[in-house]
Amino acid sequence: MGYINFSVLLGITVFLNVAIIQIITLKMDGHDNLSARDKLWSISIEGSKVNPILGLGNGNWILMPEDKIKEITESENKKYSLDDFKFAIKHGHPHNLYLAYLAERGIFGLFILINFILYWLFKLINTYPMKKRSEGYSLFWMSSLSSWIGVFGIGLVNTT
Repeated sequence: MGYINFSVLLGITVFLNVAIIQIITLKMDGHDNLSARDKLWSISIEGSKVNPILGLGNGNWILMPEDKIKEITESENKKYSLDDFKFAIKHGHPHNLYLAYLAERGIFGLFILINFILYWLFKLINTYPMKKRSEGYSLFWMSSLSSWIGVFGIGLVNTT
């Protein structure tokens, strides 16, 4: 029944040409599938090199030092773009959970995040057989799995 409802909802969404479908189609036609996230990600990677161990500080992504980013980029024989830097800072975050952690919390913070991800996944795998005990436990387990996928899957293209 759930699959039928989802299929009907998806069909209506495409048939009515909902705004999100129009935006996605426009971006695909313009070959802008990443919505300029590559610029944000590039600046994040360069920003993580300012203080690779501890990062720039929690919430300090927008305070990334432009002069240091320029210096690091040019020292690696890469082209620096002030426009890309301004564009990235204007957005306020890198649209990637993992790069946000790397830039703001450094390798140390990213290591903690990855350990948390793996611990949660390990717990999900270990408790899978218990979900057959009751419907309530099964719903709780599936909610936890959905949250894990939502946070860490969507985290690849957005900061959740």
